[in-house]
Parts: sequence; C-alpha cells; structure tokens
Amino acid sequence: MTIIDVEKDIVLRDVSDIAPIIDYEKMLAVINNNEFLKKIIVETQINSKEKSTLKHRKIKHIIHSSEFTESMALDVTKTAIDLSLELLNYGIYANDLLAHNFTLENGKWILYDFCSFSYNPDGLKTQIRGTFNISFAAFELMKIIKRNKLKHYFLNRIKYSRLIKMISFPNWLKWYINMKFILMLVSLKQHKQALMLMKKLYEGYNKQYKRTVYNFILKTENKKIYDYIEKLVSENTDVLCLGQFMGDWALYSNTPVSKIFYTDNYTLCDEYYNYLIKNEIKNISTAVFQPLSADEKLNDNIKYRALYDDFTKNRLASSFVLIDFDEVYDTKYKTLSEFCCIISGYAKDCVVIKLRKDKLLAGRIQDEMRKYFEYTDCMDAGIYYILVEKVNISSGKLKNIKYYGNDNRSKDAKKQCNAILDIIKQKV
Repeated sequence: MTIIDVEKDIVLRDVSDIAPIIDYEKMLAVINNNEFLKKIIVETQINSKEKSTLKHRKIKHIIHSSEFTESMALDVTKTAIDLSLELLNYGIYANDLLAHNFTLENGKWILYDFCSFSYNPDGLKTQIRGTFNISFAAFELMKIIKRNKLKHYFLNRIKYSRLIKMISFPNWLKWYINMKFILMLVSLKQHKQALMLMKKLYEGYNKQYKRTVYNFILKTENKKIYDYIEKLVSENTDVLCLGQFMGDWALYSNTPVSKIFYTDNYTLCDEYYNYLIKNEIKNISTAVFQPLSADEKLNDNIKYRALYDDFTKNRLASSFVLIDFDEVYDTKYKTLSEFCCIISGYAKDCVVIKLRKDKLLAGRIQDEMRKYFEYTDCMDAGIYYILVEKVNISSGKLKNIKYYGNDNRSKDAKKQCNAILDIIKQKV
C-alpha cells in the first residue's frame, strides 16, 4: 500500500496493487459493526472506488516500534494477537499486524495500516513469521540485554540464522521449534489453534517481565509553575513536553489537550507509560525518540539527539513546546543559537522554557528566541526562570510526506542485525 498524500488532517492510500476495492468495502462493514475493532483500527473510508484509494485521519504524534519500551512492545504484541483472533471470526486473516504498524494514541494502541489484513489465508504465515522474527525475537533479547542498549534496533526483523548467534542455544531452539509448529498448524488450516498457541507463548513472555509504574509526586514548589503553564495552554490542541519536569506537568494538567512526553531515559519512559496505562490516562503519549534519518550523523552521547532530526520534527511539531532546558540542552553538540533555532521549529505557536536561575543565560535565550517569536516574557519562579516565547513568526515549513515512514524494513535487517551482534559482543 502506497501513501499518495498526507494533507493537514487526512492521509490517502493507494491499494490498487493489493486487493480489489470491494474487499475493503466488505472489511470496512465488518469493522464498523464491531466495537472492539473500531477501537483499535484507525477510522478508514473508501476515498475513490475508481482509483482504489482509502483515506483515514492523520494521527497526531506518530511513534515507531524502534522507539517503544519493553512494556510498550509487550502491550502492542498482545493487541496485535487479539486483533488477529477477532478478525479471524469474520474470515479475515492478519498478514502484517506487527509492531511497526501501530502507534500509541489516547491511551491505546492504534493500527494505522489498513492493509495489514485481508481475505487471503496465505498471509497468516507472514504474520506468524513476523511476530517471531520481530516481537518474540525482541523478547528473547530482553532476557540478556537491557532495552536502552538496543537503541533503535529494538523490534527489528531478525532471521533465525541471526538470532542463534545472539541468544543461548536452548532458548533459540525453543523459539525455533515453536515457530515451526505454529506454521505447521497454519498449513493444516488450523488457523485459530495457531493464533491461540502464539497467544499462550506471548503470555509466557509477559509473565517473565516485571513492570514498574512511575511514582508521580507533585512537589509543592512546582505547583505554581504548573498552574502558570496550565493557563498558557488551556486553549491549544497539542503539547510536546521535553524533560521529566514537563512530563510531570502533563500528569498534573487537567487540560484535555493532546500531550506527548519525550525523555531520553528508557527506564523512566517505561515506568511513565505503565502509569498512563494503569490510570487509564487518555490524552498523553510517550516514547524515547530515535533519529530515524540523521542517526549516523549524530553522536551517540548527545542528550535528546532525536530533536536534531528532521523526521522527528515532522512527527512532533506541536502548538506548544514545554522544555526543561537544564535537562535537554547539550553544549557538546549545538550552540545556544542553533539549539534555539531547532526548538523554535517544533513550536507552531509557543515555547515555554524552564531553567535554573541564571540571568545572563536567560537573556541570551530570549535574545535568540526573538528571531523566531513575536512576544517574549520571563517569570520569576523561585529557583527557576520560566521563559515564554509566543507567536511563531519564522517561515519554516515541514514536509509531511515521510510522516508515516519507519525504519523497520527488510532491506535494513542484515545491517541492523550486525549492529545488534556488535552491541551484544561489547556487552560481553
């Protein structure tokens, strides 16, 4: 399926080379009459029967599988297996309900690739192999190496001939035998039994992983700052929160706007995500973002390195950007002038910057931000300054054509597997 256009709120997809448009009409009828399916699959419609195109709304703040934490990976895999089983009840077969076709939105996992299932039963073999080579392989790696070491190679496509070099032989053998047995069930047309067995294996992985939930504590000295920010963003539609201080504001906030929290700490992000799920918080998303286009150009030791990547900016540009300057700014990479220029590109309207009291530094930041914003202000908040830059007047425009792209593709599998092997060798 080819994305032919990404407009302000709509994504158009060409399905002419996949299946007859009448198949999509029938599948849409099934989905629209099933509450479970409607919650998971992005709202999709026929755009043109003649041109065989579909359309769906543009999902705000796309995150990709290479940016998921351990808990996210486990949850999205459960969602994919449950979705496969539900579709099977209507004679619809999964073929690509894999992590890289889901994103987190409003506290739930959303499938945004409508062509990940069809009426062709042969596609289920691809689904089974993909689950083992991507999700289940990642779960095997989680037994021997921490998530943060795997960077954006997590949830990569790993063939069994590569996995055997990464994990212990007994674990590999169990993994391999289970995959072959489930594929045999599919060949015997025992489709439901195959998916049920795969779900059982998933539950084993999930049971082995111990989840930790974020301990959110509202500090009294921060409440005044959070209330101030709350007033600023009350009428805006989406907010990007950079740094733990601003992530805590998102949890404190009663403003029903879309918020996304970006931290470079995988453990914190995983705990934060589990807090969102446990408390059923609908309007906050989170991830440890990876630079998916400029990765090789950026030093691994740079803090918040994904901010310097154009593809990240395409996905995260928001009405408001809230930034903990002391946590996010890294003098090793960009000058203050360059950093302010980059951050301004993420904000369609306003940037709010929290920094420890430093009058000279605050003045320098404001001088730089005046190049991009019409209005600037400074609030004295005890040990902090809160800088507010409003009305973005810069003329930079984002290109959205790569908005739904991702790096989980077969052509990169060999290269990424070699990178994983190198990481494991360094660990040893």
